[in-house]
Amino acid sequence: MFKKNLLIILLILFGTARFCFSQTLAYYKTSKYIKNYIWVPDANLKPSRLSFSAFNDMESLPESFIIPDQTVLVFLKKDRPDKTASLKLVFRCFIENISSADFKITDHKSHEFKQTVKFNNQGYQAPFFLNFDSLLVFDKKDLKIEISYKKLDEKRTTKFVLGDAWLGNNKIEKHLSPSEIFLNAPYSNINLKTRAQLTPFESAGQYAHFPVKQYEEYYKSNVFIENPSVKSENLLSEVFLSLLKAYPFYKERNLNKDQIISKAEILLHDNSSFCDRIAKINTFLNTEVRDPHFSIRSKCTIKPVTALVTPFYCYNFNNKAIVSAILDSELEEKIPLGSEILEINHKKVNLNQDFTIDRLNQSLKNAPGEKMTINFARPEGGLNEISYILKPKYIISKKYSGNKGDGYVFLNDSTAYYKINSINDHSVTTFISNLDSINTKKNLVLDLRNCGGGDFLAGARLLSSIVHKSFKYFDFEEVATGKLDSIIVNGNLSPLNFRKDGKISFIINRSSACVTELLASCLKRELRDVKIIGSENSIGALSFTYQVVLPDEDASFTTNAISPGKILVNGKSIETKGITPDICVKLEKVEDLAPYKDKVLQAAVSRIDL
Repeated sequence: MFKKNLLIILLILFGTARFCFSQTLAYYKTSKYIKNYIWVPDANLKPSRLSFSAFNDMESLPESFIIPDQTVLVFLKKDRPDKTASLKLVFRCFIENISSADFKITDHKSHEFKQTVKFNNQGYQAPFFLNFDSLLVFDKKDLKIEISYKKLDEKRTTKFVLGDAWLGNNKIEKHLSPSEIFLNAPYSNINLKTRAQLTPFESAGQYAHFPVKQYEEYYKSNVFIENPSVKSENLLSEVFLSLLKAYPFYKERNLNKDQIISKAEILLHDNSSFCDRIAKINTFLNTEVRDPHFSIRSKCTIKPVTALVTPFYCYNFNNKAIVSAILDSELEEKIPLGSEILEINHKKVNLNQDFTIDRLNQSLKNAPGEKMTINFARPEGGLNEISYILKPKYIISKKYSGNKGDGYVFLNDSTAYYKINSINDHSVTTFISNLDSINTKKNLVLDLRNCGGGDFLAGARLLSSIVHKSFKYFDFEEVATGKLDSIIVNGNLSPLNFRKDGKISFIINRSSACVTELLASCLKRELRDVKIIGSENSIGALSFTYQVVLPDEDASFTTNAISPGKILVNGKSIETKGITPDICVKLEKVEDLAPYKDKVLQAAVSRIDL
């Protein structure tokens, strides 16, 4: 009898374990596009020189067509719609001097339904999804859409270029992530047999070579975590510790892995609330790891009840916090530009590796209505103390932020200047589409100061429009095996190229990171007439990054811990080292900074105007 009861107990405990086992799953999402009707370009339409690169889960479009006003697009039936009353018009376009466009769908029975799109900017547009949800009475054997548009400026010509258009729907699908980190505890991905089949990395023809066994699924940048049976604060701790254990840059950043993990385990070994743990993890990452590609955001911290403000900002000159921008006219007379900040609310200022100029500028911020006391040394000599009450809002002009917006201007008869703030599909495509105009000047200044990087494929496209040939993008070291390989970029797929006899000055600063650093190193290696200009090294943070999102999007990690490989420049890691300028410009006073005389830009122009 005892043995029988014991057997029943064992069956209950172990025979049903697979049904009650707590499973932490990590998955990514994809959009599956169901094209019920496809647009067939009319033979009379004029081809355009513009191409459309791959966008999220959409393929690249090597061909496009110029669409005159009031053009009728004819759609051919491909698949039977799942929902006959509702279809989406999906299209990708490029526009010039167009404020809005009307899309009127009709059938041969004179039914019609219209949607209007207002364009917030010109140039390449993100894909549009227009809902046509009143089509129950339409005869879907014969659908047509007329496009008509309005000019922004009646005196200028317009251009509407269409890359693709189709009628159908899309649905979101979830797939378990096959990344190595999620095949180990505390995750349960390996226990399930429904993982998506791995596919070769898809670069839309941009890469001539990509390492074998590096699959498309490894590079899905948004990973979602779920486990309904675990408390949110415990799941947060589990995910954080798993990321720390997988983090690949301990050696490069001179960190002791065992000590870091031990400190984190002690830190989280309590019953603190979810938001308290978020605060602890945030402080830990900022003080212990100090990797710009490893951070945390949450609903606890994203939107503080009151936005913190400051009326001025400082720049680090020789480890001194020097006032470099003042946003309050009343304070301009009391704290002159060039003053050195000595104390903030009676706490001494000492710039060092831990207390950087960024942290000092953060310390200057407080809630509106709060009193701040600053002790400072005036540029002409003499010590002062000033107290002020923070106003509800201070507006940072583009002059002070250094953000001149993506785009180009001509600095003189021989030099074009192009500012890029983020390397993405839009900024790169805009650069390429403006090459005809840029090429009227022999010299080009590429300003990527404060550009924190962006998309690697977009960066490869930008480089291929300048380099003119196939080239090595970067070296790749597998984290698991240490095996080395390289990523090779194809020659330019577009008819638009930067002129072969052109000179380039590439400007960087401490806030230039990731893909920006890769572009600088590639151009320097592949072209003779390229010089890197700056007042300091770039930050030295080059890796693939991911967003790891917790349930209900309560928190998310930005991290490089999931990456299957390390990116090397000329066979070496640049983590913490960065890219060193060929011409290092010494900034000695506030007037040398970009909002004023911009000594670095002057050096960049002088170099290529010789």
